[in-house]
Amino acid sequence: SKYLEKSVFRGNSSDYLYFLLISILILSCIGPFLGIVFMSNSICFTMTYYWGRKSKNTLINVAGLFTLRAPYLPWFYLTLSLLWDIEFKHDLLGMFVGHLYFFFKDILPRITKSKGVDLLKTPEFL
Repeated sequence: SKYLEKSVFRGNSSDYLYFLLISILILSCIGPFLGIVFMSNSICFTMTYYWGRKSKNTLINVAGLFTLRAPYLPWFYLTLSLLWDIEFKHDLLGMFVGHLYFFFKDILPRITKSKGVDLLKTPEFL
């Protein structure tokens, strides 16, 4: 969360708050259908996924053993969850919500047919 706030949303606290609110809303709507009650792991994965997508060239040193690029960090954690037999649907849900936000905030407005429509524009009251 710190890296996301300090790099991606630098100087835009209202955008960061809106990102969190949208993410929590989507997680709260989808989570019960998957039997997920506690969303803390999912929201962490949402933030990690979005930060990784926005910080493509950032290198992450994992336990001093190897280095990987930021977009692969959530996939690395997901792989660890699978290997250690930890329930991974929390992780997948967080990554799904992070990807939804990334698509509608960063990709869709750049598609020429959408004419620059930003569906996730932060409301003025925030």
